[in-house]
Amino acid sequence: MSAEPRARPLVYLALAPRLVAELELERELARLAPVADLERWEGPGAPDAGAVEDALRRATVLVTGWGTPHLAALREWTPETFAVRLVAHSAGTVKHLVPVEALERGLLVAHANEALAAAVAEFTLGAIILGRRLAFQAAAGLKEGRPGLPIRAQQETPARPYGWLGASGIGGRGV
Repeated sequence: MSAEPRARPLVYLALAPRLVAELELERELARLAPVADLERWEGPGAPDAGAVEDALRRATVLVTGWGTPHLAALREWTPETFAVRLVAHSAGTVKHLVPVEALERGLLVAHANEALAAAVAEFTLGAIILGRRLAFQAAAGLKEGRPGLPIRAQQETPARPYGWLGASGIGGRGV
C-alpha cells in the first residue's frame, strides 16, 4: 500500500552523490524547494534496491540515472499500491530500468534520450573509427610491452566499409 497523502509531493533522488555533483544538479534541485520536499540517497555509490523500493512507496517523483538499480517492484505498480507517479530518468533508455507492466498501467516516465543523442552518436562513431584503426589493440600491446602496430595497419582502408546495424533511436542520429 502506498503511504498516506502528503501536503507536498516528495521527490526522491536515487542517484549517487558523485553523479549529482558531476551533473551539476544542485541549482536545479533548489528550484524544487518551493513546490516539493526533496530526499536523496546519501550513501556511498549508487542507491541500493531496498532504499529505492522504499522511495517508490513514499515519493511522488523518483529521479533516476546511471547506477540506479532495476525498479523490479514496479511490475506490480498501480496508483493504489505505490505513491510514485513519475520516474524522471537523467540518462537515456529506460528499457532495463522500468518494467513495461508499469508503463502499461499508466506510470509516467521521462528520460534524457534526446539531450544525449548527439553525444552518444558522436562517441559511437569515434569508437568505430578507433576500432577500425586498431587503436584499442595498439594501446593494449603497448601496455603489455609489445612493439606498436605498423602505421599502415592503423590507417583507414577505403575497401573496408563500416556503419550501424539495428540502430536505436539514439543510434539513428549517427546514421
